[in-house]
Amino acid sequence: MLFNFILFVVFAGLVYVGIRLMVKSEIMYKESVTYTDKALNSATTRTGTIQMPNYSGIKDGYSQALSFFMLALGCLIVMLLLPRLQTFSITPTGVSVTLQNLQQNVNNLMQQTNTLQATSTGPGGVKPPAKTDEIKAAVSKGSGLKTDDPQKNKWGGKAERNDRKMTAVVKETKIAGFFQVSILIESTDTAKPLTGVVNFHLHPTFLNPNPIIAVRDGKAVLELRKVYGAFTVGADMDNGKTCLELDLEELPDAPAEFKLR
Repeated sequence: MLFNFILFVVFAGLVYVGIRLMVKSEIMYKESVTYTDKALNSATTRTGTIQMPNYSGIKDGYSQALSFFMLALGCLIVMLLLPRLQTFSITPTGVSVTLQNLQQNVNNLMQQTNTLQATSTGPGGVKPPAKTDEIKAAVSKGSGLKTDDPQKNKWGGKAERNDRKMTAVVKETKIAGFFQVSILIESTDTAKPLTGVVNFHLHPTFLNPNPIIAVRDGKAVLELRKVYGAFTVGADMDNGKTCLELDLEELPDAPAEFKLR
């Protein structure tokens, strides 16, 4: 509270000084104009010995006023931000300011963005056959019904490369014919954490087959809620320097019905 009061006093003082400088400069300007008009109309003018007034003082006055106004604006900004400041310190190298809950707000925004990206994918994956008995027959024969997989071998064919690894978990849902797939990409080297964003590349049957997921706490997680069947997931990260792919059909713990579609 005391600090706020001091800032307000400083702010008011700077504004007052700035206004005084501008008023003084304005008076000097008007006096200079009057002097010039009188000089031009005097007999001295006709002799060619007139000396024009120096306007540098006027210019300096306006410049100083502007400086005071800028300092006052800085005080006003500090007063407005003070309730949200977590730390405020002045060091020989500059001013250090940290806003309260800044990191938490950023994390929340990233989570909301990731959720929106995941939701925008909609349902997708290799669609199941129309008849349930065809699924059962395929499972019993141990042969899949998948006919196309456009991301297969498009992203290097490996789920781990350049200290990055992609894994996935498939679970059944309460909605018949759909599965939930959670895809995770993280670093295998703590000295080289995953940062930035990861561009995922899904089966073209998804409404948004190329969702972009922001990395949080060194991990990029894509949650797909409505997936028909297995397909290959591609991903690029590290500004395109690292590409990974994972065939969900090869997951050992995935449901057989999911893998054979």
